[in-house]
Amino acid sequence: GLFDVYVRPASCNMQLADALLEVPDLALRNCLQSRATNDGLTDTDGFTVFDDCVNGGVTNLSGLENFTRINFLDLRFNPISDLSPLNNIRTLQILYLNNTNITSFDALTNLDVLRIIEARNIPGLTDISELLRMKRLGRYNSQTANFGYVVLENSGGGNIACDALALLEELLQASGTPYWNTGAVCGGPP
Repeated sequence: GLFDVYVRPASCNMQLADALLEVPDLALRNCLQSRATNDGLTDTDGFTVFDDCVNGGVTNLSGLENFTRINFLDLRFNPISDLSPLNNIRTLQILYLNNTNITSFDALTNLDVLRIIEARNIPGLTDISELLRMKRLGRYNSQTANFGYVVLENSGGGNIACDALALLEELLQASGTPYWNTGAVCGGPP
């Protein structure tokens, strides 16, 4: 009818100009445009590696959900707190979040192929429960011939629940995953 809403499938290719219109954060839009210009990209399918916005002043990831082919995403040193736009990027395998303002990984629920998370120096990161539910994190992938890992160094400000951290370490060790945990990151309520 007149008021039906069209929802684009997550795997749908989108023209870059249209996708950029849906990115409200000017810093993120400029980073995406710069990458597209440098690589000669005209649609969202060409974005598989996005590491152009480290320390780019990005505060809002809205619109990034249209770039559904990204498998490597580096968002270090950006004051982002909401990861929910990443939930539809089902190809995401590597995610760097060092020095951001996230408090949990809850928005990463659908990322079944996510294998590497680096989240150093995030004092507000206190909820790691979603990491315990991720299916593929830390499992050997014979296609890429490498092991995944999780880095939470200097995060949590001593407020990550110790039992959750211990369980995460146990799961990662059992799967043969290297795991770095230097500094006191736990101490929160069980």
